[in-house]
Amino acid sequence: MGLRIKQNGQWSDMLYFLSVASKNPTEVDARALLTPGFVYVLDRAGFELPPEYGHPGLGYVQEAHWINPNPV
Repeated sequence: MGLRIKQNGQWSDMLYFLSVASKNPTEVDARALLTPGFVYVLDRAGFELPPEYGHPGLGYVQEAHWINPNPV
């Protein structure tokens, strides 16, 4: 996840969080959590940042993903 936190009326630099955790507490091999996948590169047209929102532990945040309300 990437997000910015509003502090004193200004947005922070981008902050990142990454977690790799199994739903099975006995799983110890992190490689078992990985799977093949894809990254799609799309034209930016039609995409926008989601609105900022209040997070109970962080205050106002802006997530770094772009959304499109229409099928792409």
